[in-house]
Amino acid sequence: MSADSSSSTSSSSTPVTASHAPNKGRGLPRSSDPASPKYRIERYPFFLMSHALGRYNRRMERALRAIDSDQPHWRILMILGQYGTTAVSRIADLAVLKLSTVTRIIQRMARDGLVITATSTRDRRVTEVTLTENGWQALEEVRRVAGRIAREAFAEMDRSEVETLIEILAKLDTRLEG
Repeated sequence: MSADSSSSTSSSSTPVTASHAPNKGRGLPRSSDPASPKYRIERYPFFLMSHALGRYNRRMERALRAIDSDQPHWRILMILGQYGTTAVSRIADLAVLKLSTVTRIIQRMARDGLVITATSTRDRRVTEVTLTENGWQALEEVRRVAGRIAREAFAEMDRSEVETLIEILAKLDTRLEG
């Protein structure tokens, strides 16, 4: 078989294209490959991730609403809790939110006394955000809510399965970055 699999043929004289090349144990199974006639949406990883994430988001929104919070606030609180004082642009990157959206949320959080903002001493173009005492209290409250939902979601999985899922998702995230 030549190095160019799109021009080679299989033993049955059917052209082998990149999207229909024999599965060598890597990549998508045919039932998960949208280019394959054997594709089934319920076997497509991105469909399953979107479906699971949609259900998770609905649960989180309901639970966070009960404590007067929401997902963007939760993400920002968690980021600041983990990283400490952080630039608005880094928060936007980590939260996977638009910079303008994060700026508006942080302004609202500052008005609510959860964060303080200041110009960076290293770069006057950068605004840094820090949790206040009230912000740390809000963080603890959203952590309790998020922790409960996460424990419920993963209750039927072994820790090794969760660790494997984390590794796979981190690898996928890196692969799709850019």
